[in-house]
Amino acid sequence: KAMVQSRTDLLFGYRYLQLDESVQVTEDLISNDPTDPGAFLINDRFETRNQFNGFDMGIMHNRRRGMWSLDLLAKLAIGNTRQTVDIDGSTRIDGGAAQVGGLLAQTSNIGRYDRDRFTILPELGVTAGYHLTPNFKLTAGYSMIFWSNVVRPGDH
Repeated sequence: KAMVQSRTDLLFGYRYLQLDESVQVTEDLISNDPTDPGAFLINDRFETRNQFNGFDMGIMHNRRRGMWSLDLLAKLAIGNTRQTVDIDGSTRIDGGAAQVGGLLAQTSNIGRYDRDRFTILPELGVTAGYHLTPNFKLTAGYSMIFWSNVVRPGDH
């Protein structure tokens, strides 16, 4: 009969997460009309950064039977998400000097915007393992984190 072992740990600590994303759209337009030639070079750039700092707590349960093991994880982090959005854009007409503003990034929304948001960040995980030797274990698992209150470049 295979030996069965079980262990449960309580987890407490600090959690830091960062998510950086960007979208850049470049349009290089040239007129096909020989009577009205012209060219436009339009750039739009949207960058976002989310930084989470908070207290992390959870529970991890490990069960081993013979050569097989199963780890279950549940954690919850509570803290602050610092959201930053950078919007920039420019337009060049017929190779001239760049003007402020693109197609989507206009003078009304260009700039840097920062704000803080209270965030609850849950995490669930499961990992299965097989002990090939006493010191070598093959594992496969999945972890899922739900991060509310993040800014995304496509939303701006």
